[in-house]
Amino acid sequence: MSSPAFCIYTSLFTIEGRSPENNQYIWIYFTWLWSLVTNGGLDVLRDRIVVHIDPTTYSFIKKIKLHNELQASTSGILEYYIHPAPTTLLDGFFHRHDPAFIKHLVSHPNCNNTIFLHIDIDTIFQKPIRSLPWPIYEPDTFFTMLEGVAISSDCHLGAFLSSCPNMSEMQYFESDLKPYMIGSGGFTAGMFGFTAGEGVKSVFNEIQILKRTDPETNKFYEQGCFVYVVSKYHIIGSITMQNVPLSLRQYVGGNENKGEAILSFMGDAGDGVFHFEKMLGYLFTQAGEYKS
Repeated sequence: MSSPAFCIYTSLFTIEGRSPENNQYIWIYFTWLWSLVTNGGLDVLRDRIVVHIDPTTYSFIKKIKLHNELQASTSGILEYYIHPAPTTLLDGFFHRHDPAFIKHLVSHPNCNNTIFLHIDIDTIFQKPIRSLPWPIYEPDTFFTMLEGVAISSDCHLGAFLSSCPNMSEMQYFESDLKPYMIGSGGFTAGMFGFTAGEGVKSVFNEIQILKRTDPETNKFYEQGCFVYVVSKYHIIGSITMQNVPLSLRQYVGGNENKGEAILSFMGDAGDGVFHFEKMLGYLFTQAGEYKS
């Protein structure tokens, strides 16, 4: 098999009824895109960047000179997928699993030799994607990135199990999935990859069925839902899972993070000012211009 192409995708949104002028995540997205174009080592003849975005946010960023300069620097491989704005933050999280969006991604002629890689925008690329040790893969492979403990009360499966309205899924978890997952690591829904196939299609279709968007639901519900469904389809043999050593770690401060390929600036979901200040501070540190 020849070396794969990469489709790097993410989502950017402004919650319905809010103004994009106050959305700090727009500037976080610009930072993400700049680092990907500068350091990601993308092949402009084979690779793609796709952004799931709502119409209001899209119209707003098109008026910003910095965005247009960044878009020009992608040599035509950046595209936008327009979708209605989410009604809640949790609704926005589920945009990355939207089956219609996934269908759009894999409709590309070269999809059978492409790794589709979702990377949240609160990250910075520091090394080329192809410099990382990608494992041998087949169709219907999910590339997961370890994070936390799978079965815990505060995130991952715990948040999903406490709010899932489908009792049959709870019974399946207790009888089949729980024995497999006890003691295993969780994995993030913010950074993952997959190769196209019917099993992968089924994963995203089931996530759509189980999704919740009401503001009262635990904000970790979406990540727990993702962990549950991917693990379930791995158990029944519809997909395979591989943990990917992306040299990914959460930024904790200092220069020890400089060698990481993809550096995460995760924090309280929805707090754009926190994320942007953290990312900008790190970049200033690397440029020798920031003094703590």
